Amino acid sequence: MSRNTGAWPEGTPAWVDLMVTDLSQAQDFYGGLFAWDFNEASRGTGGYAIASVDGDAVAGVGELSAEAAAPSASWTTYLAVNNADVTAAKIRAAGGRLSVDPVDVPGGRMAIAHDPGGAYFGLWQSGSRTGATVVREPSTVCWNEMLTRDFPATTTFYTTVFGYTTSDMTDEDFVYCSLELEGTPVSGIGKLPAGVPAEIPAHWMTYFACADTDATVDRAIGLGALVLNEPVDAGFGRLAVLEGPEGEVFSVVTMHGQ
Repeated sequence: MSRNTGAWPEGTPAWVDLMVTDLSQAQDFYGGLFAWDFNEASRGTGGYAIASVDGDAVAGVGELSAEAAAPSASWTTYLAVNNADVTAAKIRAAGGRLSVDPVDVPGGRMAIAHDPGGAYFGLWQSGSRTGATVVREPSTVCWNEMLTRDFPATTTFYTTVFGYTTSDMTDEDFVYCSLELEGTPVSGIGKLPAGVPAEIPAHWMTYFACADTDATVDRAIGLGALVLNEPVDAGFGRLAVLEGPEGEVFSVVTMHGQ
């Protein structure tokens, strides 16, 4: 478990959120799956509800306004930055782009960026909200990773912008490296296997920790989820890939030693 009340170090995944067309449906699904509590969503350009576990903020679920459109159905990973405007300039210089320029929002300053392969991610410059206050325990985020078809170029982009060092974790089945800050892994980059359908784009994947992967998958099915990858044992734990009510894809995992 990791608890954090200050600003996350630059480059660390600090927050995740999901934008949906039916906020009530999403709250029912994720509340039932992870026992999340939600604050009352603000209204105006679409509601935004903070999900919490035992009072600790863990994720956000927002309602798209009528004129808005999400890039795709997916959880968005927000990387912590000290200055969103400075990082936005680095992203552009490294071949990325911004679809939402840095803007002040309640609790901080954010932006939405796309790496050169098209995968989108957020920037979070904390103010009164630092992001998630607890991670790596059941019902919270435990890992975020970037999956791409152009592994060398993508790795160069993120190390250039955020100053990560890397450790090669490639084996006979998967091309992968960890992204590290001062020797501590905070994220990873993997190459999409050759058999992955071409219509699946490069993307960031969010992993949520759970106490029992199989039981969590059964509960998700009961709530209407689709199982994209059945539970399987991996080197770090037992994981499964699910599709939520609006087509969003995410992973659940019981970490070894949890």
